[in-house]
Amino acid sequence: MSFLAHGRAFGTASRPVVALPLSEDAPMRRGITTGFAPRNPRIHRVYNASLVMVVILVFLPLMAMIAAALFVTQGPRIIYSGKRIGKDQKPFNILKFRTLDDKKAAELTANQVLPAGSNIETPLGRFLRASRLDELPQLFNVLRGDMNLVGPRPVREAIAQIERERVPDYDRKFAVKPGLVGHSQAYMTHGTTKRIRSRYNNMLIDAPVNYRAEVVLFGKVGLNVLRRAIQETRKRLTGKRSDQLANERASRMGLRLLDRRTGLSQSVAALDGRTIVLARPIALPFTHDLQVRIILGNGRIRNARVALTPLDEIGARFAYDCKTDAGQYTIERYVLDLAVVGPACPPQRQKPALIEGQPISPRALA
Repeated sequence: MSFLAHGRAFGTASRPVVALPLSEDAPMRRGITTGFAPRNPRIHRVYNASLVMVVILVFLPLMAMIAAALFVTQGPRIIYSGKRIGKDQKPFNILKFRTLDDKKAAELTANQVLPAGSNIETPLGRFLRASRLDELPQLFNVLRGDMNLVGPRPVREAIAQIERERVPDYDRKFAVKPGLVGHSQAYMTHGTTKRIRSRYNNMLIDAPVNYRAEVVLFGKVGLNVLRRAIQETRKRLTGKRSDQLANERASRMGLRLLDRRTGLSQSVAALDGRTIVLARPIALPFTHDLQVRIILGNGRIRNARVALTPLDEIGARFAYDCKTDAGQYTIERYVLDLAVVGPACPPQRQKPALIEGQPISPRALA
């Protein structure tokens, strides 16, 4: 069963979902390569315990360095422990490096996940959360049997109560142990809706574990977490903000803003999570059928439908809002590079075949 075939199952009145453009490197490319259901629970437990002990030994020096840095910058309260729901909806305490102001976090996350841009991180919190290194203590959750290495991500009871009222079959995720690493966590971004994540996870609940594929996934996530840590370190050393780096990536990709009705295109000079800047004042008809066009390294095209709000008088800088959840996912994954595991075929520079303001072929808009 293809996940893409069920894209219309998700959406709201304000942001319908027509399809989720899962990338070619997602585990759904030709069916499910590995799921969450153990063939033998005892063997699966031995496998998780044995592998996680090796991983703990490998990462123990790094965890010690992080703990020491947190002790110096924020005092002795290094580890956060919070209630999460596990298999069969049994609660357990999840472990993380403490990265937030506890009082403010409790107020903001009483009935929701932490909103973007809340700015309540501790001195090292933003770095640890962006690089995902704050999750390393959960290796000990796996060791003591609360979690598996791979599975759906654990949630708080308050969030589960909200989502089970909005998402069909949400509670199916509690048929298996939560995981330190999840497919949706690896290949999707924080902005991907719970409906899409839940649908993806539910397809994996009954699929059997393939240990070789699971180890590959876990290793891929581990390498990408280290990549994120290096990126965040470089960002701090250069003093560049995330939006500046996003704009630099966008300028190298040769993104274009298209009008599907006329086929006209316009070069995108910069794009971050909130704004889009055109290379020259807009020459497109100002319609509601605009989209950002992304060409991947393998020649495939990804499009994200957007609505624009002018931010200047000359028509070059706009606030944008994605009109579908699929479009939001596309920009966050391919342009902003917000997923843990980046796409196997990242965007390439636009071939200089398109002339500013000239129509492009209908095939390119498909």
